[in-house]
Amino acid sequence: MNQEPITETDPPEGSSVTEETSNSPQEPSDEERYQNLQLEDFIEMEKKASERDKFLDHLQRKEAELINYRKRVQKEKVESRRFGAQPLILDLLPNLNAFELALQAAQRLEGTEAADILQGFELLYQQFCKGLGDHGVLEIEADGKPFDPMLHEVMLSEESTEVPHMNITEVIQKGYRLHDRLLRPTRVKVACRPSEQDANATGQAETSDSSDH
Repeated sequence: MNQEPITETDPPEGSSVTEETSNSPQEPSDEERYQNLQLEDFIEMEKKASERDKFLDHLQRKEAELINYRKRVQKEKVESRRFGAQPLILDLLPNLNAFELALQAAQRLEGTEAADILQGFELLYQQFCKGLGDHGVLEIEADGKPFDPMLHEVMLSEESTEVPHMNITEVIQKGYRLHDRLLRPTRVKVACRPSEQDANATGQAETSDSSDH
């Protein structure tokens, strides 16, 4: 049996165009373009908003630094006015001590002339103290007070059963403050408890004296 030769047939007209069209990328529609533009605009807005927030944060920090700087400068000005005379006052305090010693010596003099000298010393001393007080210098109270390590400096101690432990019994050198700042601590003598051996000896002596009576 004879076979007929197979002949290639041409594709139908227009079929190749259809296949090429189906394989090529499609152009985005107007709605897709609009959505893409909206997304780009949103991203750009988010970027600008982030930059704005960073700028505002930076601005607020600088404003806070400026406020703190102004407060610090104002505080330094106030302290400069209040404590600017501190070096001069510290130089004057030894003279005040010498004045007090001279006044004590004058109080021990006798006679009419001595009374006139004493009165003159007292007047000068009062004026000197008033001048210091007008500039904020305050004497630290100490005599009979409990010892305060922030205000007092112990120079001597003495045993006592009558004065509470660490109470001040004598002022050796006066101390002063400039407003609320310590210029010089008060040098003092304080009472301390007798040692146990001394206390026993004192108790035995008291017992012996009472038995003799």
